[in-house]
Amino acid sequence: MRTPLRIVSSGMCCAVGGSARAARAAIRAGLNRFVESEFIDALAEPLIVSRMPLDRIWGPRRIAMMFEAALTDCIAGTPDFNPRATALLVLVAESGRPGYYGTWERACLASYEKLAGASPPAEAQVLALGRAGIVSALRQAHELLSRRRARQVLIAGVDSYLNAETITHLLRRERLMTEEVSEGFIPGEGAGALLVELGSRRERGFHVLGTGEAEETATIDNDEPVRALGLSRALREALGASGYQLNELHFRMTDISGEPLSFQEAAMADTRLLDHRKGRFPLLHLADCIGETGAAIGPLSLAYLADAMARGYVPGTRAVLHCANDSGKRAAVVVEHLD
Repeated sequence: MRTPLRIVSSGMCCAVGGSARAARAAIRAGLNRFVESEFIDALAEPLIVSRMPLDRIWGPRRIAMMFEAALTDCIAGTPDFNPRATALLVLVAESGRPGYYGTWERACLASYEKLAGASPPAEAQVLALGRAGIVSALRQAHELLSRRRARQVLIAGVDSYLNAETITHLLRRERLMTEEVSEGFIPGEGAGALLVELGSRRERGFHVLGTGEAEETATIDNDEPVRALGLSRALREALGASGYQLNELHFRMTDISGEPLSFQEAAMADTRLLDHRKGRFPLLHLADCIGETGAAIGPLSLAYLADAMARGYVPGTRAVLHCANDSGKRAAVVVEHLD
């Protein structure tokens, strides 16, 4: 990016907190809200999930409530928010994922209309791109701002794995953590929101300096050896746009939620890109507190980092976030906090 994006405000809604302030504090303390659910595994044992305390609310209404909570949290930090000068980009689960329905999109747009007191802007778009969709959202935001089609862009991601169709599909593929599967993930849900505008590398604040995308051939659905070629290309592209080398960053954040393929890929990408490094290069992730949150993880991770970097709660002020879809799409985002 020739001109970086500056994250003006952010919002979070997840199992450990219905607002960014609550969620950040819980994550810093290492808390989680992993509970037994009404879903059962192959041994008829209750499945452990990470969910919002929204009893008896399911379907599109549940999605809309999380989406609205994250947006309200984000907008509350911006007194001069103007919905008429703000574009809206909504990240949701990949098209075709079992349990995902187009009714989520309509519920989110209706929720935004109620919240903003105005119809969704003409620039409103729904991106059914899953976890790795964060780069597409940031790039579209940059284009809208560069062409002056909006003064600011609101990026929101929302997702939930907690419905019978999704859970059944994942259990059959042995991807969830159960008594029989120790290397699975804990299904979760949540929403994150980011209000962005064009920034400057001389300006204080939390900035997106570069983004990268690529396709990985070795996925959860095939037996190809893990070589991390796609993730490495995405990282190189993001680093090239930022002007930094990987060894100049302070740490990494990722969407890894427990499956070994993701850890292997991240480790191999490091060996491909790290020329040299002195000391530690920490790998951070939110899933050990909030579970697998799908399309929400990109905005949630950036919302967490925006505050954590400013307050010194993470190992530095320069990092890369990388995310991956089951289909092979890989995404990387280089960020920096400037005082």
